[in-house]
Amino acid sequence: MKKVFLLALAGALFVGCASHPLDKIDKSEFNVQSSLDKDVIQDYKKRRNANDLLEVEIILKSSDAVDIEYKISWIDSYGFVLRSALDERYRYIRVTPDKEVVITAVATDARATNIKIDMKEK
Repeated sequence: MKKVFLLALAGALFVGCASHPLDKIDKSEFNVQSSLDKDVIQDYKKRRNANDLLEVEIILKSSDAVDIEYKISWIDSYGFVLRSALDERYRYIRVTPDKEVVITAVATDARATNIKIDMKEK
């Protein structure tokens, strides 16, 4: 009986740790500054991870070298920005010619239901 319980517990742990598939994000959820060529953003996806935190993935690619600054804001179900010291500043990234760059981020607050991403050329 003890072995059956341990086997069932181990199975539940593996099922609980499974990742959820990434969902495509509606482009209206992004705030992209006009100084950034829209072709640089190849794709973006979001999902809830095993800890029920919102996760986002942004794929960038350019034919030229581009320096980009971006800031991710996490939004709750009421449309309010969830403040975090980690998300207050802009981050910088360089996209080298014809190389794919993937930006990933995970919300620090489980109340996050949506995102706002500001991106512009540095």
